[in-house]
Amino acid sequence: TGVSVQTVCRLLDTISYPTPDRLPQALSISEFKGNAFTGKYQCILVDPKQHRILDLLPDRTQSHLADYGSSIPKKERLNVKFFVCDM
Repeated sequence: TGVSVQTVCRLLDTISYPTPDRLPQALSISEFKGNAFTGKYQCILVDPKQHRILDLLPDRTQSHLADYGSSIPKKERLNVKFFVCDM
């Protein structure tokens, strides 16, 4: 298409999306190899029923996942009935 890699990266950096108001009943988490400054692997949280990305996390460390999880109100965490994980 005649667009440079730098232009694509710059445009992707401007994309943002709101975090969901509610967690779905089914929550899936997976890791992927990326290039974030925090490490070689990142995590993606997905609603597997709606095929929708909920959030991208900069790394997959236990401490970061625990901090992220504890930032979600307990009432929302209790809404999750199925957790799918391949890590």
